[in-house]
Amino acid sequence: MSRMTVALLPLLMTVPAAAQTAGGEGKATPLSPRTPPPTWVAGDDYPAEAIWEHATGVAAFRLDVGSDGDAKNCTILSSSGSEILDRETCRLLRLRATFNPSLDASGNPRTASFTSRFSWDLPEPSASLKSWTRVTTISISAEGQVGRCQLSYTELPPDDNDARGCAAAKQMEPETIDALLGSPPKAIRLLLIEQYAPGSAGNTTAAIIPSGQEIYERKIRFDIDPKGEVANCIIVVDQGFDPLDSETYRCHPGVQYPVTPAGSRGASKSTIILVDTSDPRTTASAR
Repeated sequence: MSRMTVALLPLLMTVPAAAQTAGGEGKATPLSPRTPPPTWVAGDDYPAEAIWEHATGVAAFRLDVGSDGDAKNCTILSSSGSEILDRETCRLLRLRATFNPSLDASGNPRTASFTSRFSWDLPEPSASLKSWTRVTTISISAEGQVGRCQLSYTELPPDDNDARGCAAAKQMEPETIDALLGSPPKAIRLLLIEQYAPGSAGNTTAAIIPSGQEIYERKIRFDIDPKGEVANCIIVVDQGFDPLDSETYRCHPGVQYPVTPAGSRGASKSTIILVDTSDPRTTASAR
């Protein structure tokens, strides 16, 4: 089975921008970016919550730039269709976009505005009817630093994005991390275990599931109709504390399964999150 590497990281593209100067005539110098706009937002910046929801779209924005070249305000002119993506667009732009300020005819810096668009894109997901299990292991130091993120499988899952568990860990709030580390704080491994199994019973394999204290479990069952669409989805289990805000498997997972001319088939997906404190060597390190 071939694996689409493009699915490992969401894709983010930029559309050519236009700078607009404010007032003044003569040999005024227009506003210009100090760094290329495509570098302001990257695929790794895709919000974990937007990945869960398969949110995509194009956000048109305007940056109000001060006479010092810093972005002072961001306004969404045309929504991407996702509040999450709109909010993240402006947050990242205010953080990273810097400019050579616009100059009036006398060479004095002045305020100006910059308009452009960012296109947030995810690979079109496709799914297999094969069983699979994926374990994402996230190291967190006793000081609360999120470190290495590792993946292991029983079978390569083609219908999900490998990076999203790691991305969600990086976006955890300090209060959430403190709750996981306990008192006194102790280094841990956070284990996100995702499973898919065909069949009405939805039995999944525990072949590579490590030990640890279970803090969250979610399981859904659904049918795959002859066209490969998800139908009749029910939440069987949804309990505990989900520090990654995963909600990985909703009743509309946004994936297309193979056509099944023989009729509908049952399947299940589940998420379990464990905390493992058994390895004292767990340390945070750069991913």
